[in-house]
Amino acid sequence: MPFACDLELVLETRPGDYRFPPGAEAFVSGAREVLDHPRPCDGTITSSIPSGAGLSSSTALTTALLFAFGDGAKPSPELVLRAEVVATGVPGGLMDQTAILEGRAGHALLLDCATGIFEYARIPEEIAIVVIDTGTRRALADGRYARRRAEVEAGDPRRVRHAESEQARVYAAADALRAADADALGAIITASHASLRDDFEVSSKELDAAVERAERLPGCTGARLVGAGFAGCVLAIAHADEAQAVAEAFDNAWVVRAVDGASEV
Repeated sequence: MPFACDLELVLETRPGDYRFPPGAEAFVSGAREVLDHPRPCDGTITSSIPSGAGLSSSTALTTALLFAFGDGAKPSPELVLRAEVVATGVPGGLMDQTAILEGRAGHALLLDCATGIFEYARIPEEIAIVVIDTGTRRALADGRYARRRAEVEAGDPRRVRHAESEQARVYAAADALRAADADALGAIITASHASLRDDFEVSSKELDAAVERAERLPGCTGARLVGAGFAGCVLAIAHADEAQAVAEAFDNAWVVRAVDGASEV
């Protein structure tokens, strides 16, 4: 579940030296490599998305770069993924890219990654989403995500069990949203974390501790790690009137909302 937001990429379309933050050079190169005729630019990047926290910061950056270096047209999710693979070597999927490009305010995105077909599910006013930052970080290219993907493709029973059960939970979560049932959605999210922890083995002691702490709070109905795992952030489901109190129970947490997808300003 990607949460890329509040990223500003200001570029002037003229030749010049690139002045990007440390670590961004690979993504600049990736975005330029997948375009036939990239525009020359000077640029400044500002963002409130913490890097390496499971909130799709790299996909948000790549998307913004493709808007800037391209002709202004919206890039496809496949093109964003190609640029990210060039930048990191990580064999990702299309979930983050599609959500960032096709997001709709006030809605979740129900996506079939095999076909690219998606539909929107309205997030009811009664349900709120809280993102909790544990302060731990991981690197995209550390190889652990790639190993888990390879294990699924090789048919490892526990990894496959997670993938199959998680797919069923996605559809159950969409039904819970349609029914405005925060308790049912929280239970699904909690089961998702247990599967990620035990079958997929991508959690950590910090993520587990944040999930357990969130679930003990009044108003929180469930929580799970978000992103590829191993470090970063936790997503909690809460009753809307108690969501701010859930966020305030942590040093670094926010009540978030769904907004429209990326576009050129």
